[in-house]
Amino acid sequence: MKLSTARELALQIKISTRTMHRLRSSRAWEEGIHYFKISPIKILYNLDLINDWIANLHQLELHEAAITNFLSALPSNDRPQRKPNKKAAVHAAQGVKNV
Repeated sequence: MKLSTARELALQIKISTRTMHRLRSSRAWEEGIHYFKISPIKILYNLDLINDWIANLHQLELHEAAITNFLSALPSNDRPQRKPNKKAAVHAAQGVKNV
């Protein structure tokens, strides 16, 4: 997986950062798949999946297969599933930081 900044992606695929924002806002690009928010102002884009999305705009079932392959290749999928931390979820819902 190659990650790119907004500027690098704009140069690579020839679209504006405004268009990237629209694609994120419209959910054409999904967070955690097509892009990753590193901080409130830093976003990195998954160049491989975005290129696949462009190539398969009219055959989205093919792009869905690429997403499935991407997700299944993540190292986190090799580990046994763990139970959610209920205490952390309660604290998050209450706005309490983990100590």
